[in-house]
Amino acid sequence: MLQKISMEQTLKLCPVGIRDIPRTFLSARALFCGSTALFTVLAIGLAVLCGRVDWPILFSLAITCGTIAYHLLMRALVAIVVTLVMRNRANPHKAWFRERRFEARLFRWLKLRRWKFRVPTYAPELFDLSKHTPSEVLGAMCQAEVVHEVIIPLSFVPIAFAQWFGALPVFMLTSIGAAACDVLLVLLQRYNRPRMMRYAKVVADRTKIHCP
Repeated sequence: MLQKISMEQTLKLCPVGIRDIPRTFLSARALFCGSTALFTVLAIGLAVLCGRVDWPILFSLAITCGTIAYHLLMRALVAIVVTLVMRNRANPHKAWFRERRFEARLFRWLKLRRWKFRVPTYAPELFDLSKHTPSEVLGAMCQAEVVHEVIIPLSFVPIAFAQWFGALPVFMLTSIGAAACDVLLVLLQRYNRPRMMRYAKVVADRTKIHCP
């Protein structure tokens, strides 16, 4: 005879570091959407002004706002496409998602465990163990990693625009900074996932109690 344990019991089994993830992640949805709208409007407005007023400062501001708007809009589009394709159902056991030998040393060197909870997330509800099973959270983790991995090379596309607009340092700095942020987010997913997998195994073993 098999017996399922409740979600409350499931959360009690969860290690503190994993259990606190949905509570300590800061939602960044409002900030992201607001910033995207702001920089898009500024870029369009400044571009229109540049066509009417020959002020170099306006041209520089238009390029800066346009580049930032690209990075934000591109991230939103990539997230939408990856979500439609993967639907949070990635297999964490596939070779791409497996933990590499060097990663543990890298994480210790970065002291990632100390500051990982300070990094905001766009959709903390996807990682909330009170709403999703460990298997579903693992799927969301894999999908989040893929999103950021796709974004990293796309972050360098604006550098090509320097051929027409100049201002190469602006394009270089924004691209490198944006890509670095996504590398960090990939590392966070790769750090958390093996721990969640171990927790998921514990829950799977405890969820069904075999009675003699």
